[in-house]
Amino acid sequence: EAEFARASRRAVRRRRTARIAIAVAVPAIAASFYVGARVIARRDLARTIDDKVGGAERELVVARTTSAKLLDLRAASVAEFDAGKSVDASWQTAREREAETSDAYARAASSLEAALLLDTSRADVRRRLAEVTLERLQLAERTFRISERDDLATRLELYDEHNELADRLNAPA
Repeated sequence: EAEFARASRRAVRRRRTARIAIAVAVPAIAASFYVGARVIARRDLARTIDDKVGGAERELVVARTTSAKLLDLRAASVAEFDAGKSVDASWQTAREREAETSDAYARAASSLEAALLLDTSRADVRRRLAEVTLERLQLAERTFRISERDDLATRLELYDEHNELADRLNAPA
């Protein structure tokens, strides 16, 4: 009879221990699934943002290359005009290059804006977008697109958190 009582107490202890273990394990498992899902979601978000930033960088290479060519084409066209030659073909080429440059900058900005919308806490993306906006603004100014320049100046204020780029833009030459 004493043996039966000891066995009964052990069985009750085991059941109580099992219930406590289950009560602790179920929330721990749920929490680990939640944390794991959050980690995976953050990783996927970071990859998506990095892909968008990479796409923007590729577009910036195109934009900067065509921008450099644009300045040369415009200068050549002005030189032809000064020499009394017909500038229709060279000016048309310069205008096409200007459109290509503007489009490439716009695609880069669009990719960076999409990345920033996915995670507004990414200061590196915000800074990159401000830099691209500054480059677009400078191109608009060089090509005498005043309304576009003014619009980009307004956007620059949004993306340039510490006004470093805007101050550089407004600094005396």
